[in-house]
Parts: sequence; C-alpha cells; structure tokens
Amino acid sequence: AAKALQVLSAVDRRFGRYERAEERCDAALALREKLLGGEHPSVAESLELAAAIKDDKGLEVHNESALRALAIREATSKSLGDQVPALVLLARWELHGGRNGPARASELVERALGIAMNADGCEPILAQGFNALDDHRFGGELLQRIDEAETHILETLRGKLGPAHPSSGNAMARLAAVKAARGQFREARDLFREALAEGTALGMKA
Repeated sequence: AAKALQVLSAVDRRFGRYERAEERCDAALALREKLLGGEHPSVAESLELAAAIKDDKGLEVHNESALRALAIREATSKSLGDQVPALVLLARWELHGGRNGPARASELVERALGIAMNADGCEPILAQGFNALDDHRFGGELLQRIDEAETHILETLRGKLGPAHPSSGNAMARLAAVKAARGQFREARDLFREALAEGTALGMKA
C-alpha cells in the first residue's frame, strides 16, 4: 500500500497535482515509518519525494527532510548513487536562501558530481538525480560540470542499454535542459529532437 501511494504521489507530482501528491506522499511516509522504522531506505525515498514536491511548488525545500534522507542513505545504501537526490535537494535549498547559501550549494553539487562521474550511470536513482540542477543560478562553471556529468551518464546508458531505451531518452532530455540553462539553445533543441525521435521510434515498435 505504501509503495502504491508513493507511485501515485509521483504521478500526481508529474501532472502538477501537488496537493494530492503531498497527501499521498505523507501517507506513504507514515506507513513506512510505522512498519519499517525511521531509518529504512524506503523512508528516505518518501522524504526525498516530499521535499521535491515542495521544490516544484516553489516553496522552501524541507531542509530537515532532505538532511534526514541523506543520513539514512549514508547509513544504509550500498551504492553512493542513492545519495544523489538528497544532495541535490539540499543544494537547491542552500541556493534558494538556505543557511549557508551558494558556497554550501556548490559543495553539495560537487559531491554529487563526484559520485556521478565515478559510477556506472545505470543506477535508476543516479540516472534521475540531476534533473533539478538545470538552474542558471548555479553559475556557468558549475553548470559546465553538470553538463559533463550528464553527458557521462548519457554515454554510459547508451552503451549499456542502447539509444532507444527510456533511461537514455530521459538522460538526453535532462542534458538538453542543462544546455538550455547555459544558453546553448541550438544544442538543447537538437537533443530534445533526438530524444523525441528515439521515443517515437520505440513507441512505433511497441
């Protein structure tokens, strides 16, 4: 039931139904804490989603939730890639008025980038973890590093899964968003078109 609520919350978030997304996410979190304890990776997953929904709404990210999620990931995850979403959320919180500001945000992003550049790029969470970093307020140099990390992930996914795999398409679209944030609109357009073409071809085969 908790997993179903989590999935439905993520769907609501994607379609902008934020109030319903929050209700379902809160319910999933409460169930998981009751049944699994407060330090389980599934609890971290719900905490990350709750913070991401707040971020999408333009509200202040729940810093305590993201910090707690990161602590759980550090204590329980076998893969460093699992830490990336919480690091990204904390970075955005710092960037948008957090206690330590842009300097701390950059440190958190650098840590996340270090993980990404040394991972195989095929872990589901890692492959989705940088979708919130296409923000011009991170500055040109950091966006360049994010560009390089997303390119690395995309190339790895293409090599392992093929260019038409949905994960490759998602990585391509994220890289396009980063390039758009850097003002590289022609490159962003070409990547979006390529992602769309691959997705269309895959749909026709299916």
